Amino acid sequence: MAIAMPDENALPAGPRRDLVEAVHALYRDAGRPGTRAMADAITRDQSLDATIAHETLNHLLHGRAVPDWRRLESTVRHLAKNSVHRPDPDAVALRFHALWDTERDARTPNPVPTPVPRLADPPTTARTPDPNHGGEPPPDAETPPPATPEPSPGTPTSRAPEPGRAERTHLRALELYRELGDADGQATALDALADIKRTHGRGAEEEELRLRTITLYRDAGRHTAHAGALVRLGWARRWRHDYLGAAHTHRQALELHEHLDDRPGRADALLGLGIALLLAGDHADAEPVLRESRECNRTLERRQQQAEATLNLGSALGKRGDLEGAEALHAQALELYRDLHDRHARARGLDALGDARRDLDDPAGAEPLHAEALGLYRDVGDRYGQANALTGQGRALRALGNHTEAKPLHREAHRLWEEAGSHRGRAVALLDLSHIRNALGDHSQATSLQRQALELFTELDDDHSRADTLLALGCTHQYLGDHTGAEPLLEQALDLYRAFGDRAQQARTLTALGHTHHALDR
Repeated sequence: MAIAMPDENALPAGPRRDLVEAVHALYRDAGRPGTRAMADAITRDQSLDATIAHETLNHLLHGRAVPDWRRLESTVRHLAKNSVHRPDPDAVALRFHALWDTERDARTPNPVPTPVPRLADPPTTARTPDPNHGGEPPPDAETPPPATPEPSPGTPTSRAPEPGRAERTHLRALELYRELGDADGQATALDALADIKRTHGRGAEEEELRLRTITLYRDAGRHTAHAGALVRLGWARRWRHDYLGAAHTHRQALELHEHLDDRPGRADALLGLGIALLLAGDHADAEPVLRESRECNRTLERRQQQAEATLNLGSALGKRGDLEGAEALHAQALELYRDLHDRHARARGLDALGDARRDLDDPAGAEPLHAEALGLYRDVGDRYGQANALTGQGRALRALGNHTEAKPLHREAHRLWEEAGSHRGRAVALLDLSHIRNALGDHSQATSLQRQALELFTELDDDHSRADTLLALGCTHQYLGDHTGAEPLLEQALDLYRAFGDRAQQARTLTALGHTHHALDR
């Protein structure tokens, strides 16, 4: 039976509707075949790179889900071959890749308990820490002027920051502790300096300071402090996208906490390990670790940590296809967060839960959670939290196709990060703004914003975010028809992803690079 195009109540206007409408046009021209017949034909066609299940085709045509690029490409090439108009399959694939890329950019797949600032939407795939926690749609006809101006092309965005007052004070304390031979004092000062580096998004410098702290505690025989420092190093590595390194560090911390019979420390190490495994894509191993962390924190009556474990356990279930179980756990996490007396902790939890709902393709459910978190952050005067919540709310609105409403939120986030002196936050906001510019068809301005973000990520020595930005910039050059400019950008991104061993991003970059090579060969 033929599948009809869903109406706007079932599939609101936005990037996904644009993509699904284009698929339906091909599907109609190919005679509206059954999904089982399509899946069987695609499986038999050896010229196609990937097979696709008939259930996945059904979800795609109903607008409920979008497959990965390889499966979508096989689908549209098959439909193009069977279309009465016989369009060029390569041209069809290139057009659909742009639609797929825009739809994917409207989603952010990263459940983490308490991160600030967020990294930008795909192709960026990771998030950074809360300093307090350890066919394109046309522009709208009328756009109200934003309170905060968008950074202009050519605006200087990067300079080596002078140490702030707090950093200078801790450095003086560190020097005195060294003169006194006080290892504990040195470790305390190094930890405080690492927290400052984290606040400003300088992950490489934070990780170096954490390692020095661990050495001091280990050499002094301070086992409990050593284990706690390992947990903090694990968070630092996770925020730098080194998920396997983070998991290894949290396992070391877990082993030490178990030896010390430190139940709260063990619960913290389990939570860190579970989230690192979740972000590494090892959902099957993450689930039992997060269940154990949840139970440990429930027994210890640590409601905030219990809520974080519950939230991320829900995300692990969602990643494994148990959406009903994920929704139930997220509802439990929401209840736990709202019961917290600490408004700051409640805000962080609501914000993180909003991220998790967006990750499970529920931007309509995410947007009010981010808005509620924003109000709480404003009440407690937390600029970092406000910027984070504005980012989440803006991304939820973008996923709903409301780019005009999202734009001033991302601009306000950029202003707050700039005031706070966070280079990383500014880079994230610039990328968010570039995604909006691309969605509205202003690819030249998107290019300028992405280059500013690239400069900042390069200064921060954040190679993973630099690779993601190079990929985004290369795709924007493709939108402009500048494949000569896109090629070296995509090749640089590919080299970085190979160095990280990130196979998923390698594949995505190769796909984009293949389109550029095809265009140049013609």
